[in-house]
Amino acid sequence: MVTFLILVCSLLFIVCFILCSGMVKTNRQLDTICDVLADVKDGNLNRRILAQKAGKIREICYGINEIVEIMQNRIIEQKISEQSYKRLMTGLSHDVKTPLASLIGYLEAIDGRMVKEEKRDRYVNIALMKAIQLKDFTNALFEWVKLDAKEKVFHFQKLDIVELTRTIILDWLNVFEKKEITYEFQIPETECSMFLDKISYERIINNLFQNIVVHSDADKMKLDMEISDEKVCIDITDWGTGIEEGKLPFIFERLYRCDEARAMEGNGLGLAIVKELLAAHHASIYVESMEGEFTRFKIVFFKNSNKQLQNE
Repeated sequence: MVTFLILVCSLLFIVCFILCSGMVKTNRQLDTICDVLADVKDGNLNRRILAQKAGKIREICYGINEIVEIMQNRIIEQKISEQSYKRLMTGLSHDVKTPLASLIGYLEAIDGRMVKEEKRDRYVNIALMKAIQLKDFTNALFEWVKLDAKEKVFHFQKLDIVELTRTIILDWLNVFEKKEITYEFQIPETECSMFLDKISYERIINNLFQNIVVHSDADKMKLDMEISDEKVCIDITDWGTGIEEGKLPFIFERLYRCDEARAMEGNGLGLAIVKELLAAHHASIYVESMEGEFTRFKIVFFKNSNKQLQNE
């Protein structure tokens, strides 16, 4: 009987010891969690909790680490966004102030009769051109801001992308001829229905054509459309000045200009708008170029996006 009681007491002692040890370890882990949370609250988002045991405590540690990492990434994204908008405002200050000052200068010269009568019409035409440039820049800026803020409303409808592309091209033939740019268009004869926002698609092609006319110094351009079961590919190529290899990664950034000498001929938003409009269509755009040889933009519309766009 005595032996049995001693055995029971020993077992109880072992159980109590194990439970106490577990509680001590758990308390230490909880103390660590509290320390980390206090550190995170004070702004140190680099702290992480090292889970020392399995079970609910480990799940809690992993959950806290994941939340802290999400917070850290969001703060980084916010800082990048703030820096980006600071650069945007700096660029806008220059892009608006320069043509505006020039416009005012020409108008003051005309109003103050500082120009001879034979030069008056020329000054008026230059002032008008500056005003149009400023208007185009303002319109492009507002469009980009709406796109960036996800506030632009799209109206996707089933359209024949082949016929729509032909219609856009017709409006540009006279422009290409005036600029002495020879052109070639290879477009299938078959109909191809895609869900598109008509105005956005027109803007995409128009911006790419405008980029050729204003920036490329090209003497030849080509549009090639290929249709397969999965996608529609549109290649727009110009044989002109090309783009430096080091500048290619940045050409879709807002207000970026490859040629600062021609800063007043464009607004630096055309390709950024193209990329955003294509993203809204779940489409992609790629660019390849060889300086002094050619530049080619490849647009890819995926047919499996039609059903998704139909519901948007």
